Amino acid sequence: MIRAGRKALDRIEVGAVHGLSATQAPRRRPWAQPGHPAPVNRPGGRKGGLWDAEQVRAYVAGEPVPSLPEHDDPADLLDAAEAAELSGIEPVTWVRYVERGGLVPDADELVCEQPHWRRDTVLTWLANRPGRGAGGGRRPNNGMTDEQMQQRAAELLAEAASEGRAVSARELARVLGVSPTKAGKVLAVAQAAT
Repeated sequence: MIRAGRKALDRIEVGAVHGLSATQAPRRRPWAQPGHPAPVNRPGGRKGGLWDAEQVRAYVAGEPVPSLPEHDDPADLLDAAEAAELSGIEPVTWVRYVERGGLVPDADELVCEQPHWRRDTVLTWLANRPGRGAGGGRRPNNGMTDEQMQQRAAELLAEAASEGRAVSARELARVLGVSPTKAGKVLAVAQAAT
């Protein structure tokens, strides 16, 4: 994660701070020297490492390496893996959502050609993200809401009780115009409520 207000450097830029050319840096790997500041992200796959510019410059100058801020800030920049972790989803899922477009927010910044999201962007998206099952599933063909079906089932149960008979899921399915499975679930809830 790139802490708020901090600048990140990629391998070539780290090499430049060490006085190396773009071709020398990958061969000499100055970032692998003992005591060199660690990357601020988790490099892997196609994602290269990113380092805090202030820490790298202090290391190269022989000065004490300043520590990164420890508290989370709304303006912290998160890479895809970090945004996924904050959201409670797998990184591969986050990447698929990004590729499909519109399922997660657009990246706030490209840092060294890597997309990053502000912490507050991810938290706002997460707060407004529909929960499990929201908007999905088939709607009953009868046009009734679950509450209306529960009310109708309660009326039918009361009617049947006054006649001294039981209501079956199949009978309720015919009355409500839903499958026997759905009717059985509605009936179970209605019976538990009475």
